Amino acid sequence: MPKPVLSMEVPHRPLSELRAEYWMIQKLGCGGFGKVYLIRNRQNREYCAAKHQKWLTPDTQKNARREVALLRRVEHQNHIVRLMDYFEGEEQSVILTEYLQGGELFQRISSKDYQLTEAKCRGFFRQILKGVEFIHTKRIIHLDLKPQNIVLVLPQNVTVIEEDQLSESRSSTSSFRNRSSFTHTEDRLKIIDFGLAKELGLYADRIPITMCGTLEFMCPEVMRCSHASPASDMWSVGVILYMMLSGGLSPFWAGSEYRTQRRIIRGIYSLEHPNFKDITQNAMDCIEKLLDTDGSRRLTASQCLEHQWLTGSYLDTLKALETTWMRKYLAKRRWQRWYNTVRAMNRMQRLIQDAGNPEVEAFTMSPFSVTTPKEKWV
Repeated sequence: MPKPVLSMEVPHRPLSELRAEYWMIQKLGCGGFGKVYLIRNRQNREYCAAKHQKWLTPDTQKNARREVALLRRVEHQNHIVRLMDYFEGEEQSVILTEYLQGGELFQRISSKDYQLTEAKCRGFFRQILKGVEFIHTKRIIHLDLKPQNIVLVLPQNVTVIEEDQLSESRSSTSSFRNRSSFTHTEDRLKIIDFGLAKELGLYADRIPITMCGTLEFMCPEVMRCSHASPASDMWSVGVILYMMLSGGLSPFWAGSEYRTQRRIIRGIYSLEHPNFKDITQNAMDCIEKLLDTDGSRRLTASQCLEHQWLTGSYLDTLKALETTWMRKYLAKRRWQRWYNTVRAMNRMQRLIQDAGNPEVEAFTMSPFSVTTPKEKWV
């Protein structure tokens, strides 16, 4: 059996080597966990995603090291993001993973030039399950499975943006990843972001838990702060499946966090929406067996892969699904991200105005801030 992660030594490299070996291209995103940058290796020209975290609390360093240790435990799996390197500096850390230029799954399948069908949903869902199954065999629970953490791998026949296009992409309103054109016939997925992941330990089937994750994808037992288990991930997988097949409907969202929590705890959702009229009965049966409020009755990842919907052959699943609601879901997410960004900017402004705060400068610096005069990051 594997040793508990927190008892393991986590090898790392000094942050100065990161600055010496990589260019910073641009910031990809930010959140409560820190900031993510797109960077490029000076030697082999390979792109990476760099997750930068400041150790603002004693637990931040421990959480970063745990995430790295867990990523190393799930290496060499086709449907899980690959860890590239790990750096630590004075009260900060940077986790390097492969850069998946294909973009988020929902962004891809909701685009107006993409024809989403139940058959394609089945292919995507099978890949997600294989990744989750592997995670669970390593006695790890992800605890934050959601569409944002299901990302497409860049296909081999898609042109990668070269350096002479980077300056143009900075001035463009479109994102770096959206400039790629997809001409392939099959999309491959990977699961990312193990920041909330936990290990079960040697013998336990469940662990104590506090509320964590994203509300719309959180299972009832985690919402009640009861416990977490592999079944907790399977609930989140069921929500993702519901949203894919319905074209973006969120099964439990009720207009407010309080009402949404009540619906999740009671397991109140509907398969009677018109968006399900062309969905096969086996697909809806799979959803029902995943969105069971009793975790002991939910399908495991292995059982789900053997479900008739995923093993049978259907000729009636090629009709295009409506994805208007998925675009609305993405628009709501963009608004929430904008709102959180404004709040963070206001908080930062207050910190900057606080002349007596010695951590202001350190808090606002990126891991690439210490440079020589001749260094160029783009």
